[in-house]
Amino acid sequence: MPNQTGPRTAKGKAVTRYNAATHGIYSVTPVLPRVECQADWLAHRAGVCAVSLQKYILHV
Repeated sequence: MPNQTGPRTAKGKAVTRYNAATHGIYSVTPVLPRVECQADWLAHRAGVCAVSLQKYILHV
């Protein structure tokens, strides 16, 4: 596999950018890039992962 170099163009890199991204609540990037705000996603993620999970779920 030494001939595999990956995408070289900006378009190709944009297409493959999230190939190895973690998904679900463990993701640090928004689920829908350009739709969701990263700061809002991180705040939501922190709340879900918080110790008082039941209180947070009731609040949402």
